[in-house]
Amino acid sequence: MKAIFPAWTAALKTPELEAEARRQWLQGLLENRIDSEEKIRAGLARCRSHNSPFLPSIGQFVEWCNEVSENAAGLPSESAAYRAFSSVISAPSYAKDWTAHHPAVFWVYSQISTFDWMHMTAKEMQKEFSGLWVEARKMARDGFNFSSCLPKPEDVEAPETPKPCDPKAAEEARRNMFGMFGMEPPSTRDTTLAEDLTDRSWAQ
Repeated sequence: MKAIFPAWTAALKTPELEAEARRQWLQGLLENRIDSEEKIRAGLARCRSHNSPFLPSIGQFVEWCNEVSENAAGLPSESAAYRAFSSVISAPSYAKDWTAHHPAVFWVYSQISTFDWMHMTAKEMQKEFSGLWVEARKMARDGFNFSSCLPKPEDVEAPETPKPCDPKAAEEARRNMFGMFGMEPPSTRDTTLAEDLTDRSWAQ
């Protein structure tokens, strides 16, 4: 990092400050589980493309190191994930297709009840989503398998198929409808139900 950032001396002016910085960086890396060569290399690669001669903060370097895990998990950006979330949650229950998006989007949805999601304002919903997406990113870094959270096919409600009406029940409903107006229904041999409903004399 000294070779990458020539202005490192601005922060580490004495051997004592450098020793303390090493201790803080080691502690910060361990606390954030930056403990693999792959993550360190990812962080250093971002350092080399960073347009600044000064050393980054520990937090910034940790963020760069973690990007490799998120990329490996195929995690979309927060804005893209929220657009996918919004498109699905606004669809009818039988038309919700979470499998068309990254499973982390469904994980976020599953953390709060559908009732609560639907009763939030747009601002509240985005705030809740953003907070949960931070957690999803941390889980992606730790290698969590979001696919295991997706609902199984048998758990997805299929749309109800309308059942044909029983002829006797239909005729009874027809008679009751005309009875409300003190009328006898015309014979089904002379007219259809559709014609009954549009007959001008009946409407008057």
